[in-house]
Amino acid sequence: LGKFFSTEKADDFRQLVSRWIEDAIQIAQDSNQSSDDRVNAIQTLQFADFDASTIQSLFIGLLQIRQPVSVQMAAIATLDRIDSDTVFDVLLKSWMGLSPYLRSRAMESLLSRQSWIVRTLDAYEAGTLVSGIFDNRYLSRLVTNPDPSIQVRARNLRPKVTTPKKQVLIVQYLDALKTPGSRIRGKEVFKKQCAACHTFGKLGNLIGGDLTDLYKRPAEEIITDILEPNRKVEPPFMSYVLTTDRGRIWNGMIMDDTENSISLRRVDGSEVKLLRLQIESLRSTGLSFMPEGFENQIDIRQMTDLVSFLTQTLDPKK
Repeated sequence: LGKFFSTEKADDFRQLVSRWIEDAIQIAQDSNQSSDDRVNAIQTLQFADFDASTIQSLFIGLLQIRQPVSVQMAAIATLDRIDSDTVFDVLLKSWMGLSPYLRSRAMESLLSRQSWIVRTLDAYEAGTLVSGIFDNRYLSRLVTNPDPSIQVRARNLRPKVTTPKKQVLIVQYLDALKTPGSRIRGKEVFKKQCAACHTFGKLGNLIGGDLTDLYKRPAEEIITDILEPNRKVEPPFMSYVLTTDRGRIWNGMIMDDTENSISLRRVDGSEVKLLRLQIESLRSTGLSFMPEGFENQIDIRQMTDLVSFLTQTLDPKK
C-alpha cells in the first residue's frame, strides 16, 4: 500500500478493510439476517485472515446442519478460494455432518491441490473419511494424477469384499450363474424383495435407485453388490443418523435437502421432514441404506433368476 498511498492513507485503508471484514463476520453468523445478505457476507470473508482461529471456528459453524443450504454452499465456495492448509482442516472437521450434495462440493475442494489429495487419502486410509466417498468420478481423476504414488493409492481404493466368509458366499452365488435363470421367476423375486425400494422399468418404487440399466453391467458385479451392499456406497444412497434438538434420533436416507429442511426416508418406507433449526446433528454412517443379509432372503436359484431378470434389455415402448 505504501507504493500507492501515504502512510496515513494506508492506515486508513487498512482500518476500512478491517471494519468491512468485521461487519461481514457479524452478518455471516447472524441467523436473523436474510440468507442473501449472509451469503454476500460469507463471500467477503475470502479476504479475511484465515489463519485466525476465530475465522476457522466461524466457518465450522457455518457448515453446521442447522444452517440454510445456501449458507453452507457459500461457505464451501469461499473456502475453495482461500489458499491456506487450514481450509483442509475445516472441511475435514465438518465432513461427517455434510449432506451428499455438499460433500460433493467439498470433495472438489479437497482434491483441488496435490498436497490436499495426499491428506485426503491419508484421512480415508485412517478411517476419518467414511467409505463410499471415492466414486468413479474421483477414482478416474486420481488414477491419472501426475504423481505415481497417488495413482497407486487410488488403484487400491477399488472396492474389496470385506470378509473371507462373504467371499466364499459370493463365489457360491457366482457359480450358480453357469445355469441360466428364469426371467419370469426373477420378476416375482424382484416384486417381492426389491420393488419396495427400487424400480425396474415400470415396476417398483424409486427410493434406492433405478435398476433398469443394470444390463450394462456384468452379472458377477451385480451379485457382488447385492451381497455386499457396503462394499461401495454411492453418496445419495448412504444412511444417515439425524439427532434433533430434543434428543430424538432418526435413521434413514436423505430424500430431500432444501434450504431450510431435510427429509429422511426410513427403512419402513415412512418419511420424516425436519426443519434445520430442529436438527442438532447429522452424521453419515458410511453404510448403504440397503441392509446386509440379502442372502438370507433368497436362495441361490432365486438369485440366478433375479439376475436374469435384471440383466434383460427392456423395450422402451413398454
